[in-house]
Amino acid sequence: MLLSRPGRKLRLDEPWAKTAAEYFALGAPTALPAPLKTFFLCENHKLLYAPIAKCGCTTLKRLMVELSALPNSEIILQNDVHRVTDAFSTGAQLKDHDFETVRKLVQSEEYYKFAVIREPVSRIISAYTEKFLLNRLEPRNLDHTLDVFRTVRNESTPNIGNGISFRQFAEYLLASDPTRLDPHWAPQAAFLAGVDKYNDVFTMEQFNDLSARLSELTGQTIKLGKHNTSLRHEADDLAINSGRYADIVPGEMDDVSKITANDFMAPDLVVKLHDYYKEDLEIYRSSLSGARTYQPRPVSLNQVRAKSDKVTVLTTAPDIARFVSLYSKGFFGLDNNGCGQVRVIISNHSKHTLDFESLPSSALIYNIRNRSKKLKAAPQSQVIDIGPLKPFASRAIMLEFDIPKKYRKGINSLAISLRIGDSFLVEDLAPLHITSVQFAGFSGS
Repeated sequence: MLLSRPGRKLRLDEPWAKTAAEYFALGAPTALPAPLKTFFLCENHKLLYAPIAKCGCTTLKRLMVELSALPNSEIILQNDVHRVTDAFSTGAQLKDHDFETVRKLVQSEEYYKFAVIREPVSRIISAYTEKFLLNRLEPRNLDHTLDVFRTVRNESTPNIGNGISFRQFAEYLLASDPTRLDPHWAPQAAFLAGVDKYNDVFTMEQFNDLSARLSELTGQTIKLGKHNTSLRHEADDLAINSGRYADIVPGEMDDVSKITANDFMAPDLVVKLHDYYKEDLEIYRSSLSGARTYQPRPVSLNQVRAKSDKVTVLTTAPDIARFVSLYSKGFFGLDNNGCGQVRVIISNHSKHTLDFESLPSSALIYNIRNRSKKLKAAPQSQVIDIGPLKPFASRAIMLEFDIPKKYRKGINSLAISLRIGDSFLVEDLAPLHITSVQFAGFSGS
């Protein structure tokens, strides 16, 4: 049975979300444990796919949607398959189905369960080149990379243009709890948990074998083609070039069209990363050798939410910043003294409790901008008391402001951001922490 009741609120001001909202209900909170909730289901051909980031998952997610012949599947495919299926109840993922249906099909021997895994260092280099090299200035990437930049640079507003080196990224990973990493560089084995046994776990080198197997199972000719790549695969001289760019930041690199993955493979980093991703490497080598069946560690399918979706309390500014969003409504006006106020909504878009009380202080920062979006005055702040913010909860704060007379002419908007803790200013780098309200004029007589 497909679930269609709305879940947490989603900003619908982006084109893809506006379009999807016309056809699908927002995704419902689910008691399914991770990673089961993200598995893709094709009931037509009894297929169950466990997606792993940077392992051809965009191609395979699209294929699963096409094979499933879901209602309005063209809307999913025309927009962003990742964001639409994650945010909305499309029927593509297990999270969109009731618990008992999921319990039966993950245990069913009638379903063909498969995944694709990648050599771990190659996968990490692919993530680095996409997120931290080629597309590091893309606003969407900041949701994944900003925590890394801040941790490596030990700054709240690091120089993203210059970037970080692959060695710095690798050292960040090696010092991190693997259970808290972004999906693009979290261990692959974690994404395989949840089913009793996989019929096949393919490697990226075995895409042709996967195409043949899916063609056989569906009765259709399926050609997956070559997976997306960010760099050239062939190195001019492996011995000479191995790791030559590992210590160079992107802003100082030569023409990236000539860079290969091998250029980041400093021998010492490869050894350390292989040890860190030891389980991934074992699964990869086993699959590459032809032993593609795999039995992952079990995941409890207890329906009690307290057990399957355990709430974590986050207490540090970087952790809280990952899951808090800022919204404002309507317009703002000023009285003749230049005073006004606007309602700001601070939302927690995670299953964690955000404990703002553990921080020294937080504040709303507002900037006065003219029609050219240039600042007209120094930023002003208002210290606020947010308190603990429960999972998927919101809190309304009235921001009061006083704009001196010399700055009132030409006002067009207020850009409002959030300071988390004493010095963790979330401004301009993270769109989720910025909101804007338009000037409506003076309300006084």
